[in-house]
Amino acid sequence: MIRSLYTASSGILTGQRQVDNVAHNIANINTMGFKASRLNFKDLFYANLQQRKNLDLENRLSNPGIQIGQGVMPSSITKKFTQGPIITTSNPFDLAIEGQGFFGIERDGELLLTRHGNFHLDESGLLVNGDGYPVVGQFNGSLLNYREINIDMDGVVTGINGQGEREELGVIFLFNVPNPHGLAAIGDNLFSVTENSGEPNPIQSPIRQGALEGSNVDLGEQIAFLMMSQRALEASAKLVQTTDEMMAQANNLRR
Repeated sequence: MIRSLYTASSGILTGQRQVDNVAHNIANINTMGFKASRLNFKDLFYANLQQRKNLDLENRLSNPGIQIGQGVMPSSITKKFTQGPIITTSNPFDLAIEGQGFFGIERDGELLLTRHGNFHLDESGLLVNGDGYPVVGQFNGSLLNYREINIDMDGVVTGINGQGEREELGVIFLFNVPNPHGLAAIGDNLFSVTENSGEPNPIQSPIRQGALEGSNVDLGEQIAFLMMSQRALEASAKLVQTTDEMMAQANNLRR
């Protein structure tokens, strides 16, 4: 009976991990550019309590014997990179990607990726993210010397100079990786490249100026996950209680 205690405890611990993941998703439902994560499970090794004889006989179709499962464990957490809603803003430096791809952010010489396009100009006229790290692109000097900055769907930046002429000022680069699910989330809506994700490559995707991509968290889906996790936790806890009562009865048989 002790095996059922370990099995039930694995269900409790795994259910708690699911609740933790759902809580993280719901907490970020209003975070621009946030991508929901999903917890994946796998069953543990099976104990072979009784082996069938003559398994090597030709054309034998019987089952392999008596196998008892030993519970469950989390196997991985993956990000869902589906498109979030496009929310229009009044900020000309708010940018949203329609389709695949990421903005590049340079931090301490490292290329990081993000879907959060809430950018602004720093004191030197450089386009940066909320933490002050520059957006990867090719720019011709400071953007502070120009007015009516426009960023088209290809990421080309233009502005009106002192002579009243519209001038091309640079271009914003977009990147993608062969396996986005292999990216490592490091907080602040940033992802770092890993060996599993593959190296980033420049791509072309439409960019919408004056808009941000909202979170792709589906509240109804998360509430459903939360309810299933709660029921699983309750069932596993009940199994622990039942096993404890059965063991108590077994111990009392000697009296």
